[in-house]
Amino acid sequence: MLRARPLRPWLLAAAILTIVRPSWPIRADGPPAPPADQAVGILRTHCYRCHGQEFKVEGYDVLDRIGLLAKRGEKSPYITPGKPDESELWNRFDDMPPKGPRPTSRERETIRKWIESGAPFPATTARRAFLPSAAVLSAIRDHLKGRDRADRPSWRYFTLTNLHNNPKVTEEELKLARAGISKMINSLSRKPEIVVPEVIGPGGSALAVDIRRLGWDNARVWSRILAAYPYGLRFRDDRDPSLRELALEIEDLIGPDAGLPDVRADWFLDAAARPDLYHDILGIPPTVAELERSLGVDVESDFRGNTLRRAGFTRSGVSKQMRMVDRHDSQLGYYWKSYDFRRTDKAVNLFRFPLGPAFAGHPFPDEAFTHAGGEMIFSLPNRLQGYMLATNAGQRIGEGPPDIVFDANDSAGGSVIINGMSCMGCHRNGMIEFKDRIREGVGVSEAARRKVEQLFPAPAEMDRLVKQDQARFLAALEQAIGPFLREPGSKATTRDLKEPVIPVAKIYQADMDLEAVAAELNLKEGETLRALIRSNRRLERLGMGDLLKDGGALNRAEWGTAGRGTSAFQKAASELGLGTPAVFLRRED
Repeated sequence: MLRARPLRPWLLAAAILTIVRPSWPIRADGPPAPPADQAVGILRTHCYRCHGQEFKVEGYDVLDRIGLLAKRGEKSPYITPGKPDESELWNRFDDMPPKGPRPTSRERETIRKWIESGAPFPATTARRAFLPSAAVLSAIRDHLKGRDRADRPSWRYFTLTNLHNNPKVTEEELKLARAGISKMINSLSRKPEIVVPEVIGPGGSALAVDIRRLGWDNARVWSRILAAYPYGLRFRDDRDPSLRELALEIEDLIGPDAGLPDVRADWFLDAAARPDLYHDILGIPPTVAELERSLGVDVESDFRGNTLRRAGFTRSGVSKQMRMVDRHDSQLGYYWKSYDFRRTDKAVNLFRFPLGPAFAGHPFPDEAFTHAGGEMIFSLPNRLQGYMLATNAGQRIGEGPPDIVFDANDSAGGSVIINGMSCMGCHRNGMIEFKDRIREGVGVSEAARRKVEQLFPAPAEMDRLVKQDQARFLAALEQAIGPFLREPGSKATTRDLKEPVIPVAKIYQADMDLEAVAAELNLKEGETLRALIRSNRRLERLGMGDLLKDGGALNRAEWGTAGRGTSAFQKAASELGLGTPAVFLRRED
């Protein structure tokens, strides 16, 4: 079992947390996404999960324009081009989704204008030029050739080839993928500077980063990523000698220890935002006590000395019961610790028990709450945030117990809170503003009440701290995603920029139609794949037979599951002569 590396090396870099702009040019800005791309991106973000991925209403796919405009017996179509008020999609738009964040006023206006203009989808006649594997490998080779020999072994690449070749993926979503990689790698960094990856390759189809600048150790971190990677292929098939030659050139340039120099961006955004990769890469220790020691936080001392700042509320966006949050100063900036409760436990009413948690020699044991677990949010050296979930005993966990907390955004594909991904989706702008309910309504008296008044600040002070921590996070976030998402001349704030990790992760999580699977296998047309499936029964046994049906789909979990040897994707690629499966063992520290 790979042990999580402690965070203490970060502290050496904590004194100076200046964010430095990259010296190389970023080729990500461009004209605003066309209205059709914007509208389809909004539908994918807010509607596609229920109406396209899970089909909560049979046959209702918000990404199928023909279906949206089709007559439905006596009912009007989901969309009547040019007439929002006669379009069910528009008439229900304010009420959807039933849980999670609703579309913003700007997004609603985009959808209304889109329907008024005829509800066009991104033009199939303007489909992006198909990118063969050789094109992206050539870009990686050329990029490595441009580096100093000593630096080459530390460069790694995130590819967007399959997204680029998928006609349902919009230009806006490709921008989000690039921004998402930038946010993700910096959210897993141990270094004090934001590192903006270089955009390379035709159509901006790959991102390059020197992983030394993230504090990633080549031998451990990258090998850990490759051990979980279910899409690795080696190109040694004689039917395409050009791929083999390119792969050998790259291996010669970067060195054989790299294993593979690249992984898919969409897979990485989903996998690296989940345990165990999230914990392993960032070095989240197994206990809260270890995390706090590495950050220079002493919770008991802060409680006794009244240097923590505390608030409690009856409802939050993730908790089914009351919630308490504490803010501590840390050697990296700030440390927020939440306490969540199980309804059936004792001492969970924060108006009566506001002074927990209990510890040896606690001065107010009769007023100490009994919590069930909590979430830790802490500054990284580059001013983005790290996250940890834990039990009441302080043991790290990967998922929040569903009877205590829930993910209203379904960030990770369901309502269970997943450490990393769910936290990034919820805290897209850093700390969330709240209003304390305990200070004025507390039901304790005398010394305990004076202690409450010392720990629970007046609203103005807590608001100042939250905004201070938000500003710190947003400044770093702007450095990471602004170069990819900010339109030229835009006066939008960083808050207005779309969170980029979750939308692309949801594209990855969704079941795949014929065109999407063809793109993953680097085949130019879905019909080419259909013919191959019909002629090869072994492909049917890999679960691909359903793609022959109208509306057929392939389940992502069955296609790209790692940890059990060769994935179905790798077997299919091998069967088609598109590459040899590359499976890597998990390297120990």
